Amino acid sequence: MRRTVLMSIKPTFARQILGGVKRYELRRKVFPLLEGDRVVLYESRPVMAITGEFVAGRVAEMRPEDVIKLIREDALEGCGELDVPYVVGRRPVLIIEVREPRRYVRPVTLAELRAALGGFRPPASYVLVRDPRLLSLIEERAGEAR
Repeated sequence: MRRTVLMSIKPTFARQILGGVKRYELRRKVFPLLEGDRVVLYESRPVMAITGEFVAGRVAEMRPEDVIKLIREDALEGCGELDVPYVVGRRPVLIIEVREPRRYVRPVTLAELRAALGGFRPPASYVLVRDPRLLSLIEERAGEAR
Protein backbone atom coordinates (compact mmCIF):
# COMPACT_ATOMS: atom_id res chain seq x y z
CA MET A 1 0.00 0.00 0.00
CA ARG A 2 1.25 3.47 -0.89
CA ARG A 3 2.23 5.56 2.13
CA THR A 4 1.82 9.32 2.48
CA VAL A 5 4.76 11.35 3.76
CA LEU A 6 4.54 15.04 4.70
CA MET A 7 7.79 16.85 3.83
CA SER A 8 8.74 20.38 4.84
CA ILE A 9 10.48 22.27 2.06
CA LYS A 10 11.54 25.82 1.24
CA PRO A 11 9.16 27.59 -1.17
CA THR A 12 11.85 28.03 -3.85
CA PHE A 13 12.44 24.29 -4.07
CA ALA A 14 8.72 23.48 -3.89
CA ARG A 15 8.09 25.75 -6.89
CA GLN A 16 10.87 24.03 -8.82
CA ILE A 17 9.52 20.56 -7.98
CA LEU A 18 5.87 21.38 -8.68
CA GLY A 19 6.85 23.22 -11.86
CA GLY A 20 8.68 20.16 -13.17
CA VAL A 21 12.13 21.80 -13.13
CA LYS A 22 13.63 19.96 -10.16
CA ARG A 23 13.50 16.21 -10.85
CA TYR A 24 15.48 15.15 -7.77
CA GLU A 25 15.16 16.20 -4.14
CA LEU A 26 18.15 15.88 -1.82
CA ARG A 27 17.78 15.27 1.91
CA ARG A 28 20.42 15.11 4.64
CA LYS A 29 18.01 13.37 6.98
CA VAL A 30 17.63 9.80 5.77
CA PHE A 31 14.07 8.46 6.03
CA PRO A 32 12.80 5.03 4.94
CA LEU A 33 11.03 6.43 1.88
CA LEU A 34 9.92 3.86 -0.68
CA GLU A 35 9.46 4.09 -4.42
CA GLY A 36 5.78 4.85 -5.02
CA ASP A 37 5.25 6.71 -1.73
CA ARG A 38 3.21 9.89 -2.00
CA VAL A 39 5.25 12.92 -0.87
CA VAL A 40 3.09 15.87 0.18
CA LEU A 41 4.90 19.23 0.32
CA TYR A 42 4.52 21.65 3.21
CA GLU A 43 6.15 24.93 2.20
CA SER A 44 7.86 26.75 5.06
CA ARG A 45 7.83 30.52 5.65
CA PRO A 46 6.51 32.71 4.19
CA VAL A 47 4.00 30.36 2.48
CA MET A 48 3.26 28.05 5.45
CA ALA A 49 0.89 25.71 3.60
CA ILE A 50 0.60 22.31 1.95
CA THR A 51 0.82 23.22 -1.73
CA GLY A 52 1.18 20.00 -3.70
CA GLU A 53 2.67 16.56 -3.94
CA PHE A 54 4.70 14.14 -6.01
CA VAL A 55 5.24 10.41 -6.23
CA ALA A 56 8.64 9.19 -5.04
CA GLY A 57 10.50 7.50 -7.86
CA ARG A 58 13.83 5.85 -7.28
CA VAL A 59 15.22 6.48 -3.81
CA ALA A 60 18.91 6.09 -2.99
CA GLU A 61 21.07 6.71 0.06
CA MET A 62 24.57 7.84 -0.90
CA ARG A 63 27.73 9.31 0.54
CA PRO A 64 27.97 13.10 0.17
CA GLU A 65 31.02 12.89 -2.10
CA ASP A 66 29.14 10.57 -4.49
CA VAL A 67 26.17 12.94 -4.57
CA ILE A 68 28.47 15.89 -5.30
CA LYS A 69 29.99 13.92 -8.18
CA LEU A 70 26.50 13.26 -9.62
CA ILE A 71 25.61 16.95 -9.28
CA ARG A 72 28.76 18.01 -11.10
CA GLU A 73 28.11 15.46 -13.85
CA ASP A 74 24.60 16.95 -14.31
CA ALA A 75 23.11 13.54 -13.52
CA LEU A 76 20.54 14.97 -11.07
CA GLU A 77 18.21 17.18 -13.11
CA GLY A 78 17.32 20.33 -11.21
CA CYS A 79 20.29 20.07 -8.82
CA GLY A 80 23.38 22.22 -9.24
CA GLU A 81 26.37 23.83 -7.57
CA LEU A 82 24.09 25.64 -5.11
CA ASP A 83 23.17 22.21 -3.70
CA VAL A 84 26.79 21.21 -3.03
CA PRO A 85 27.17 23.05 0.34
CA TYR A 86 23.92 21.42 1.49
CA VAL A 87 25.24 17.88 1.02
CA VAL A 88 28.82 18.40 2.25
CA GLY A 89 29.47 16.55 5.48
CA ARG A 90 29.69 13.10 6.96
CA ARG A 91 26.03 12.12 6.86
CA PRO A 92 24.55 10.03 4.06
CA VAL A 93 22.28 11.90 1.65
CA LEU A 94 18.91 10.67 0.43
CA ILE A 95 18.24 11.24 -3.27
CA ILE A 96 14.55 11.14 -4.20
CA GLU A 97 13.45 11.05 -7.82
CA VAL A 98 10.42 13.31 -8.35
CA ARG A 99 7.60 11.79 -10.41
CA GLU A 100 4.15 13.16 -11.23
CA PRO A 101 4.39 16.52 -9.46
CA ARG A 102 0.97 18.13 -8.83
CA ARG A 103 0.24 21.58 -7.46
CA TYR A 104 -2.93 21.97 -5.41
CA VAL A 105 -5.37 24.61 -6.69
CA ARG A 106 -6.16 25.56 -3.08
CA PRO A 107 -3.25 25.10 -0.65
CA VAL A 108 -4.00 23.87 2.88
CA THR A 109 -2.80 26.74 5.06
CA LEU A 110 -1.21 26.35 8.47
CA ALA A 111 -4.27 28.05 9.98
CA GLU A 112 -6.56 25.46 8.32
CA LEU A 113 -4.32 22.63 9.49
CA ARG A 114 -4.39 23.90 13.07
CA ALA A 115 -8.16 24.44 12.99
CA ALA A 116 -8.77 20.91 11.71
CA LEU A 117 -6.08 19.10 13.68
CA GLY A 118 -5.65 21.06 16.88
CA GLY A 119 -1.97 21.41 17.75
CA PHE A 120 -0.60 20.66 14.28
CA ARG A 121 3.11 21.34 13.88
CA PRO A 122 4.85 21.04 10.53
CA PRO A 123 7.64 18.45 10.53
CA ALA A 124 11.25 19.65 10.73
CA SER A 125 12.03 17.41 7.75
CA TYR A 126 9.38 14.79 7.09
CA VAL A 127 6.93 12.48 8.81
CA LEU A 128 4.74 9.55 7.85
CA VAL A 129 1.09 10.73 7.81
CA ARG A 130 -1.13 8.52 9.93
CA ASP A 131 -3.81 10.95 11.14
CA PRO A 132 -7.00 10.22 9.13
CA ARG A 133 -8.11 13.87 9.46
CA LEU A 134 -4.89 15.08 7.80
CA LEU A 135 -5.15 12.38 5.12
CA SER A 136 -8.72 13.50 4.43
CA LEU A 137 -7.67 17.15 4.03
CA ILE A 138 -4.86 16.12 1.68
CA GLU A 139 -7.23 13.94 -0.37
CA GLU A 140 -9.73 16.78 -0.66
CA ARG A 141 -7.14 19.23 -2.02
CA ALA A 142 -5.41 16.63 -4.17
CA GLY A 143 -8.74 15.99 -5.87
CA GLU A 144 -8.71 19.62 -6.98
CA ALA A 145 -5.08 19.52 -8.19
CA ARG A 146 -4.10 20.90 -11.58
